[in-house]
Amino acid sequence: MLALALNVLVGVGMLFANKRHLLDLDEMQREIQLNAMAWALAVGLVGGTAWTLVDRHGLVGFDAGIAHLGIFMTVVYLAGCIAGLMRYR
Repeated sequence: MLALALNVLVGVGMLFANKRHLLDLDEMQREIQLNAMAWALAVGLVGGTAWTLVDRHGLVGFDAGIAHLGIFMTVVYLAGCIAGLMRYR
């Protein structure tokens, strides 16, 4: 229970730190970050739902875990940041 509580507290701290970081960015960087985050969230929601259904029906040969979704969202976020930087270059 202590580890769970610590995990939640660190997560809440991360949210506040991320908000503070976004407020310190200039308008272009904020736009890039928010667009990348929006893509990662949308892909995570749609992809997570699809991933759950694929796993539930046994269409993949391995156990589809939450770590796979986190990695997928991270890759999409990084691609969004790179695309945004290239767009406003």
